[in-house]
Amino acid sequence: MKKRICTCLLALLAVLLLTVPAMAEQTPGDTFIYDTEGMLTDSQWAALEEEADRISWQYDCAVYIVTIRDYGEYAGDVYEAAYTIYNGQDFGIGGERSGVLLLMSTWDRSYALYVRDGYAKSMVGNYAQTVLEDSFLGYFGDDDWYGGFNAYLATCEEMFQQAADGHPVLPSLSRPHRATPSESL
Repeated sequence: MKKRICTCLLALLAVLLLTVPAMAEQTPGDTFIYDTEGMLTDSQWAALEEEADRISWQYDCAVYIVTIRDYGEYAGDVYEAAYTIYNGQDFGIGGERSGVLLLMSTWDRSYALYVRDGYAKSMVGNYAQTVLEDSFLGYFGDDDWYGGFNAYLATCEEMFQQAADGHPVLPSLSRPHRATPSESL
């Protein structure tokens, strides 16, 4: 009975955290890691929160991790759920509400990356998102949630720094081979 009450209270807390809209834009000290499914220990959560806070303010682009039970409670697919949560919570930094969100749905192990248009999208474009996914999916396959979330944050930081240095992550452009006159004979 006591376990059931605790579970109900935790579920209520999770619903409140994800459904009450923020009244103002992100400010230092606000939360970036929302582990409503208890995938992390307290010390793991604290380490990730500290890292996400540092990265977010250093690059003026928020990095979020949200774990939920079932994305279907928010939208028809996991990407739409990530979009809904990000925008419903007024996540992001600055006027453009720049940020990147990794959403993990534990019910079916679905995940989605949502990158807010504008400044965030200039640092983590479509190709960079595939690179970002590659950084954490191996960990998730081994049920190493902390390792995967840590890799996500580290890769976001690397991408943000590369973009700040004027070298955003882009696919390599290979030159098509042109036949020389002797080759075409």
